[in-house]
Amino acid sequence: MRCLKVVFSDELIDAAEIENINATNDYTASRLFGAKMKKAGIQFRSVGNAGAICWGLISRLHVESAIQTQHFEFVFDGEGISKVRELSIK
Repeated sequence: MRCLKVVFSDELIDAAEIENINATNDYTASRLFGAKMKKAGIQFRSVGNAGAICWGLISRLHVESAIQTQHFEFVFDGEGISKVRELSIK
């Protein structure tokens, strides 16, 4: 997994306040909104991590810069992830 530090343009649309956009059992509102936003980037509240903000970019046009910050290797032992190693970036 690569971690990126990304700078977005100010054209992102804040979807955090749109009613039902984060409904976990009905994606109607989010799909309708997504269809309208195909060329725009959005930011929204995470459904799985309370308090976190996520970004959705349909196009790279809204990314001003991206720099890799960390790189991890996940070791799968056949049943689950048994080890996580941070790899050196050189």
